[in-house]
Amino acid sequence: MTKTNSRWKKSCGSRFFQESGNSTVGDGGGNASTPVCSVTEQGQSFVINHNESGKVQINSSHSIEMSAGIAHGHEGVDIKIESQKGDLQLFAANGKVWIKGDDINITSGGDLTMHAANDMKITADNRMEIYSPILDIDGHNGTGVPFEVKWMARVFEKSFVGTDKVRSATTVVKSVAKFSLGI
Repeated sequence: MTKTNSRWKKSCGSRFFQESGNSTVGDGGGNASTPVCSVTEQGQSFVINHNESGKVQINSSHSIEMSAGIAHGHEGVDIKIESQKGDLQLFAANGKVWIKGDDINITSGGDLTMHAANDMKITADNRMEIYSPILDIDGHNGTGVPFEVKWMARVFEKSFVGTDKVRSATTVVKSVAKFSLGI
């Protein structure tokens, strides 16, 4: 196929245009076509861009909302985002990622890893169940950690202080801490 350096631009009013063959080089090379570009009176812009690498970009200087299924009912999928090969990433650089639904299912064909830079909280209004052939909990303290591996138990493990005395001392310390801190 012969490569041409022709540029085509069609204006549809003062704030909307279509363009093809823009030689501006950016992320992914020059633009193969820019099917949609619009700017509001307040200067907010929206662009759908298809560049020479094949990447399609949807950009908005304000926000993007997708909604579907109002007349569809409860059968099938209303919005599907699929990556045929490679990763799918959701980022909120300066905000939170919210996922909300009547029921939420997360399924992994391999491992599932969750990581929090700070605390991780998992709550349920009714019941929480964990099913696994092997369940390991690794920690130094807390109600989910077996007493034998807690820091306080390990300090006294080779002493003459009985486990019952150590366990009751930690219970008293927790009660005093809760009372004095107002927890």
